Amino acid sequence: MRPLSRPECVICLQGMWFSGAIGGSLARVAVTFRIMPEDAEVDLKAVTKGLQEAFGEDLRDVVETPVAFGLVALETMVLMDDAGGLIEESEKSIQALKGVSSVETLSVDLV
Repeated sequence: MRPLSRPECVICLQGMWFSGAIGGSLARVAVTFRIMPEDAEVDLKAVTKGLQEAFGEDLRDVVETPVAFGLVALETMVLMDDAGGLIEESEKSIQALKGVSSVETLSVDLV
């Protein structure tokens, strides 16, 4: 191979977006989870406290949403790095909270 004294061609990348690939830092995403309690008697304030302990200041919003027959789900938004497997780890940590039956990821949006 011969050494290059100058670039062979110039590629213009105007208007292209790169997520986490340039500059060494990961993009941030806002992930919305729906958390279903085991039953209508679960203390949602305790679940919310567990979320605050797990995610700290990255926890942005917790809203109670009626589902049916007195059952109320929690919908929460969490900011996190766009790293592989992090959403699944977060789901597992939420699922481990006392009184949580299931966790569903509703949306993932770039911040």
